Amino acid sequence: MKKNSKERILLIVFALVFIALSFLSPDKFLTETNIRSMAFQLPEFGILTLAMMVPILTGGINLSLVTTATLGGVVSATVMASLYKQNWNETLIIMIAVLTSMAASVLCGIINGYVVSYIGAAAMMATLGTSTLFEGIGLYISKGNSISGFPAAFYWIGNGTICGVPVPMIVFGLVAGVTWLL
Repeated sequence: MKKNSKERILLIVFALVFIALSFLSPDKFLTETNIRSMAFQLPEFGILTLAMMVPILTGGINLSLVTTATLGGVVSATVMASLYKQNWNETLIIMIAVLTSMAASVLCGIINGYVVSYIGAAAMMATLGTSTLFEGIGLYISKGNSISGFPAAFYWIGNGTICGVPVPMIVFGLVAGVTWLL
């Protein structure tokens, strides 16, 4: 009973905030437009939350999670823009970009794991240090500029729907299911 008390308090706080926002801004908060907007924007945070949950459940922490995701995105965007300029097939470009993003992220995880497991650094300190490293690498690759020039099909992943359900929400559902299975 005591173990669930914190979760109950969080649920009560969530309900109170939800009710307060519904009353303070009923013409904006509970509208179809706002709910649809959240369904497109929040899955990204949900996926990052699930990624952070795994090390926390195992007694660790990963402070480089966001910069790892950012570096994966920068690498992916750079590859995608480069291949798109060379007129490659759009589907192939997106697949290669996703794979390079995953490869960059896995490499970051391997570096973190090596520093924690073999060098013996505390996970908090190691991932705080690698966070700065990954951020620097991302800035070096992008030169601090935005990266553009992607295939039109790529935008569907973030803006498209399947049977009225936003694609980002479907991706989140799939990631949540795989995380649950693991």
